Amino acid sequence: MSRSPGALAMGSSLGFAAAFPVIMNEPYRANVLTQEIRFKSDGSRIVHEALNIYMRDSAGRIRDEQIATPPDLNGSSTQGTVRVFDPINMRDVQWNIDTKSFVIGQIPANRLTNRSGPAFHCSRGTSASQGDPVTQNPDQAQTDYEDLGERTIEGIRARGCRITRTFEAKLDSNQPSSSVTEIWSSPELQVNLLAKEHYSDGTERMIRLSSVSRSEPDPKLFQVPEGIANARESTVINTNPNYQKIREYGRIEWHGDTATLIAAGSRPLYFVAQTLSTCLGVPVSSEDPRYLNVADLLDVTAPQWAAQHPDRHAYASKPGKVEVIFNVGPEGLPSDLRGLLQEAAQQVNQQQSYGYQVYERIHENHSFYSFVPTTSHDAQGVLNPVPRVS
Repeated sequence: MSRSPGALAMGSSLGFAAAFPVIMNEPYRANVLTQEIRFKSDGSRIVHEALNIYMRDSAGRIRDEQIATPPDLNGSSTQGTVRVFDPINMRDVQWNIDTKSFVIGQIPANRLTNRSGPAFHCSRGTSASQGDPVTQNPDQAQTDYEDLGERTIEGIRARGCRITRTFEAKLDSNQPSSSVTEIWSSPELQVNLLAKEHYSDGTERMIRLSSVSRSEPDPKLFQVPEGIANARESTVINTNPNYQKIREYGRIEWHGDTATLIAAGSRPLYFVAQTLSTCLGVPVSSEDPRYLNVADLLDVTAPQWAAQHPDRHAYASKPGKVEVIFNVGPEGLPSDLRGLLQEAAQQVNQQQSYGYQVYERIHENHSFYSFVPTTSHDAQGVLNPVPRVS
C-alpha cells in the first residue's frame, strides 16, 4: 500500500465503538484507504490520505494497523502503529512499530451498550460504524434516505444507502449547504465496504476497503510482538539533558469521588487526549501547532550522534505538564468534562504560547472534543493567529 502521488499524510484509527456489538465467526482482513479532498480559494486541490489494515478474528477481536509512510511534500509522515480491541477481555492494546513502545488499557464497560450495530443501515436512528468521518455530520440538517439495493463489492454482497442532507443556513458561516453520502455495507461481515461523501463546497471524503479476505488471521497478530514487549529491557543511551525533559506520559490517579489527570511531554495536550481516550473512552483529540520558530524547540540529539552527524539534529517542542483534579460522576467519568479540558488547555497556555482552545462538535447527542491551537510563532518569533479551515 502506498499514498497516491502528491497526496499528503494523515492519520486514521478505529475507536472503541468498532468492537461492539461483538461480531463472532465472521473473520476478515482488508486494506483500507481513507481519503479527504478539499479545495483552496485559488481552486487548487489538496488531497490527504491514510492507509490502514483492518482485520477481525472469529472471537470478535479487531486489529487496526496504520501503515508507516515516507514524508510527503510537506515533510509529514505516518508511523507504523497497531491497535487491538479485545471485547472479550475488555482490553485496548496499542503499540508503535517504530518506537517499539506499547500501552495496555481497559475498555470502559459503558461501551457494551454504546450502539446497536457496527454497519450502517438505511433508516433513521442508526449510525455508521467505527466513527467513520463520512457520517459525522451536524444534526441541524434535513435528512433524506434512499435505499440503493444490492451490489457486489470485492466479491461480497453489499447493500447501499444514499443520504442527502440539507444544512441550516448560518450567518457568517462557511458551512456547505448540503452533502450527499453513499454507504455500502456487508450484512454478513457487518462492516462498511465503501463510504463516500460529497459536500456542496466540493469537499469529498471516502473510506474504501480492498483486497478483502475472509480467512482467519494469525492469532499472533493480536499480540504485542516479542521485540516490542521486551523493548523495556533495552537501554536508550542519550545523555542530552533536553532528552530527559521531554519524557512523555499520561495517567489518572483515583481518589474516591475525585481523581487527578496528569500528563506531560513535548505535546502535553496530546497525552491528555490519549489518556482520556484510552483510559475512559472519552472522544478527545488534539491538533499540533505549527513549529516554525527554533525558540519553541529543544535540541534532543544524542551527543554521540551529533558528533558524527553535525548537520543532522533531532528537535522536539518545549515540554509542558498538566495536572488537573476533577470530580468523578456515577459512571466513573468526569462530572464536568468540558471544565476539565478547559483547565488543561489553560495550564498549557500558561507554559507555552499556542493559545489552545477547546472545540466541541455534537453528533447524534454525543460530544466530540478537540484541543486546537489558535496562535503560533512564525520563523521570526512573531505570534500570529492560526487560520482555521472550515
